[in-house]
Amino acid sequence: MNNAIYKLKHDADPSTKNKQRKAFIDLKKPCHHKMEECEIDQEVDESKLVSSGTDNGVVNVTETVAFGVDRLKYHLRLYNHFQVLQDENGTFMEENKDAQFQELPRSFKIRSAEIPQQSGLARLTILGQQVANYEADLSQSIGIQHCSTFGKLETAFDQYSQAKTSVRKFYHSKSNAKKKRRYELAKGKYYDRLAAKERRFTHASTPIMFIGDRGHAVVSPFKGHLRFGGHWKELCHSRYTPTLITNEHNSSQTCLWCFSKLSHPYTALDGQVKMTNGSFICLNAACPQKYVVMSRDRLSALAIGLAGAAQLMLGYTFPCFDPKNTTEKQAMFSHLALVFSNRKQQTSSPSVGG
Repeated sequence: MNNAIYKLKHDADPSTKNKQRKAFIDLKKPCHHKMEECEIDQEVDESKLVSSGTDNGVVNVTETVAFGVDRLKYHLRLYNHFQVLQDENGTFMEENKDAQFQELPRSFKIRSAEIPQQSGLARLTILGQQVANYEADLSQSIGIQHCSTFGKLETAFDQYSQAKTSVRKFYHSKSNAKKKRRYELAKGKYYDRLAAKERRFTHASTPIMFIGDRGHAVVSPFKGHLRFGGHWKELCHSRYTPTLITNEHNSSQTCLWCFSKLSHPYTALDGQVKMTNGSFICLNAACPQKYVVMSRDRLSALAIGLAGAAQLMLGYTFPCFDPKNTTEKQAMFSHLALVFSNRKQQTSSPSVGG
């Protein structure tokens, strides 16, 4: 970490001395903190720094992208070009055009449908499948307390009586108690393997993982999907690598190339024009990614990673991702971004997925 950057971001705010001391992030020390409570250790070798951004969801439990310092510098230069200089001429873009960073990086997805089978939650026995069918029927039936006629009450009672024996036999049997114990052991091992697989995707032994603070699918209003949200995965990561919880403010609404607002594309389907909620498109004619349809979750994951990496390296994040943005913060971020992005590294960043 360059001493000039460290002095700039600490001397900018005279009240820094009065603030609570922040945790220093070292690649050799795993941790679990909020992003606002941390800063990078000056001894960390920037050339070996690999970051990842993770977006939480329901259908996809998480989607993760990995990137190096070169990508962060690229987006910092784009921010200064479009938001500070407000220059839309094509000369800058031709000089700074890099095909490696023109597209979204590859992502690693963990889908909710994969977890039951691998963790041992899926009911593979005949009795277990029968109980699952009974529970599905009961969940769609009218409850006894809501029956308005005697005929409906009799039908509901017969349905509950038919399922009662099988359900009780399944849940209160000794074999099911043993299965529960085996499942708890298998689930813990599978969760650790899943987290390790996600870390290997970054091609770094100790990546700095920036994980979004929203969308954990707890008390989710979406129906018809399995829910495996919560904080279990970030806790698994924090035992092996620095894991920082990052604010997701505007992460799924901002273009990462021109930093203007994104729009949902429209498609014609069965004679009707419908909006596609799972993707975004930038309508800024000067943007390098203009009119390119981008995946919502992958874009959000990269935005979370860039916001966290900027906060960690500079002490300030992109103004569009800061929920408490001020004019002074914008000016300081622009200055630090200019210094940091134009500073040359001694060695090149490690190659990651984009």
